Amino acid sequence: MDKAILVEKDISEGKKIVQNLDNSGLFFPLAMWFLKPDNNEWRLIFGASDIEERGTREYYKKIQQSLNKMHPATDITVNDISVISTNNSLAKLIKSAIKTGKEISGIRFSGNVVNGVLINDAFIYRA
Repeated sequence: MDKAILVEKDISEGKKIVQNLDNSGLFFPLAMWFLKPDNNEWRLIFGASDIEERGTREYYKKIQQSLNKMHPATDITVNDISVISTNNSLAKLIKSAIKTGKEISGIRFSGNVVNGVLINDAFIYRA
């Protein structure tokens, strides 16, 4: 997503994607929008514990299939999405600060320092 501002439409569409993935049996314990500080770009990030064993390719394929089935279609593409391990340092950092449970939440997490690391901006559905 080539913009520095996350608007309500992006938040709403992100939630629909998370719900659609859940309904298709693809549950991610981490789901959030995250503003990458290096290029000021928003990414919809999904985290799973078995990424290191299974690899990301299978997940991207399933996410794309899920996006293709969404009606109405979303403007968010697989190019706006990143899949990471829940053992990733970012995932661990977010999970140390926020615990949502398995439900889909809507937590804006901006300008917070966690364990000495600044989180410029994020919108967390699940952590």
